[in-house]
Amino acid sequence: MQTFSFCNVKLRNVSPTAFVLGLVITFACSFARAHSPEIYSEERTNYQIAITQLSVGDRNGFNLTQSKLEDYPLYPYLEYESINFRNIRQAEKYVAGFIQKYEGQAISMKMRVRWLNQLIKNHRWQKYLDYWDPSIKSARLNCWHLRAMYRTGRKEEALDQVQPWWLQAKSQPKACDALFKEWIETGRLSQEVAWQRLELAMSARRLKLARYIVRKLLTDDFAVIGSKYIQAHRRPEKLFDQLLNKPFSAHPEKMKKVVLHGIKRLTKKNVEKAQKLWSQYLSQFVFSEVEQDQVAQALAMGHAINHTGSIQPHELEGFSEAPAHALEQRIRVALKESDWPSIFYLIQLLPEEKQSTARWQYWLARSIEAQHLKDSGLPNPKEIYKQLATKRTYYGFLAADLINSDYAMQDNPAEIPEGSIERLSENRHMIRALELFALEQIDDARREWRYAAQSIDSNHLLAAGKLAENFNWYEKAIRSYIKAQYWNDLKTRFPLAYKDKVLNASKAQQLDSSWLYAIARQESAFSPDARSHAGAMGLMQLMPSTAKQTAKLIGLKQFKRKDLLKPETNIHLGSNYLKGLLTKFNDNRILATTAYNAGPHRVQKWLKESKSNLPFDVWIETIPFKETRSYVQNVLAFSVIYDYRMERKGRLVTENESRQLL
Repeated sequence: MQTFSFCNVKLRNVSPTAFVLGLVITFACSFARAHSPEIYSEERTNYQIAITQLSVGDRNGFNLTQSKLEDYPLYPYLEYESINFRNIRQAEKYVAGFIQKYEGQAISMKMRVRWLNQLIKNHRWQKYLDYWDPSIKSARLNCWHLRAMYRTGRKEEALDQVQPWWLQAKSQPKACDALFKEWIETGRLSQEVAWQRLELAMSARRLKLARYIVRKLLTDDFAVIGSKYIQAHRRPEKLFDQLLNKPFSAHPEKMKKVVLHGIKRLTKKNVEKAQKLWSQYLSQFVFSEVEQDQVAQALAMGHAINHTGSIQPHELEGFSEAPAHALEQRIRVALKESDWPSIFYLIQLLPEEKQSTARWQYWLARSIEAQHLKDSGLPNPKEIYKQLATKRTYYGFLAADLINSDYAMQDNPAEIPEGSIERLSENRHMIRALELFALEQIDDARREWRYAAQSIDSNHLLAAGKLAENFNWYEKAIRSYIKAQYWNDLKTRFPLAYKDKVLNASKAQQLDSSWLYAIARQESAFSPDARSHAGAMGLMQLMPSTAKQTAKLIGLKQFKRKDLLKPETNIHLGSNYLKGLLTKFNDNRILATTAYNAGPHRVQKWLKESKSNLPFDVWIETIPFKETRSYVQNVLAFSVIYDYRMERKGRLVTENESRQLL
């Protein structure tokens, strides 16, 4: 008999069976004591009441409510808001103390940044310098820091620090413009520095910035060579005859940059001319071994991709020097032409680590099968398919379909190390992040999570993901498991997020719910406030223009851009847009998914180029954009996983989709 504590209730003289049961219950109780959505539900309500009281000017009511929340993890945020609602003169006496009190915490930096912005509005430059923190990365605030130095009499010191902020591959915030103008007008911008920025802009393919530099900042020979640089990018085939007649020997290093850029561009358009011109330039300039290797790889890739017709065995030596990505591109050219012999040869030229991937093992098997090769030294295609089908991947699902096998789900929930969740529940940044998320203060929640992540080692990533999952913070749960490289917990990695909304949209539009889930999972990992660099927003990453057009088509009145950040609206509009694409492309999810990512016009163009003559797997593999190709493969695979999550037996592609030639 032994003594055991069940959720703080001690039991004495329990039997061995009860003791084992006690271990299980104790673990569950320990988990329950870890931070969960229920723990602070009452405090959250009071927190929201306090914020409302502040917003309507009820300072007495706020003070009373605040006094009840001294032990609440978000108490510092109430202090922050209390200072925030004061005028600048009243707030000033509290700010320094607040920053010092919470030094090293997310809330301290939030206050510092907010205060710096307030000081900018009030032109209090010395105060700005007093509160400055060099760890701030914002280009905008750093430019204001230099402007504050300038306006407090430290002009030379400020201007001497401008160059690193100016010398960037992209345009900087407007706050930097006045500083940059003064820096240039005082003669600190040399032609060499301007050229360096041109190189950065060209490497990043920011042609608008490059043209501005050439037009406004470069002079004399620098301007002439700069214009050639841009020409070498846009129309390399037109440029090089001129260069041969006018080598600009006074600036050989800069001309080398132009030549290298142009030759690499030309290899994609006319590899024979690029080869000829490169031979001529080798006699005019001294290129380093690295530079020569770069051009050699570009030429090899050009030859590989532009080679026409089937590749014969005696021609393979010419491809052996091509980089792996060039060979992969050439294999895709062969796939479009159903040139199975060339596919077979080229796959064997890939580096071993590439050959052994699921992608190229699948196509090796397909090429052997298509040619009916029976050589005893060759692998058996069915054996390759069997091996691939043991994995939960796009190619594994393709292979399983070919051999009429069940899909391998490899679903193995993660085992959370004992005590990990409890230890994370003692991390103040983690607790605040989860509380802020529960209160839908997402930006603040992410900031606190970043601070928490600094102290989370790899052993606790799964626990962090589990805590996030408990709060339905799907994005952080998914990304924590990805960072931990734990792939087989399908419940956490593929959550049934916003289930009612997704199922309602699925029913209303007569769309497969697993497909809707797969799109949202791929687009945003279920982050409702996700924003892309291109401007797409929300769970299903809709472009505002697309959303507006869709809203108009379905009669959704008073639609506003910010509505895309509401899950229900985003799913409603996204599902309607998907339905339109599905109708447009003959109920083919492959084409509709491709169009969702790359645009319907591109899909129509690619279908025209393929002449509706390719099996679906070949068509997907030969999608010109790598991002779109991966996107489509992921969505199809994810839809299978979501069918499994919803306890249904789904297929990677439907019979209708598999029969269609694309």
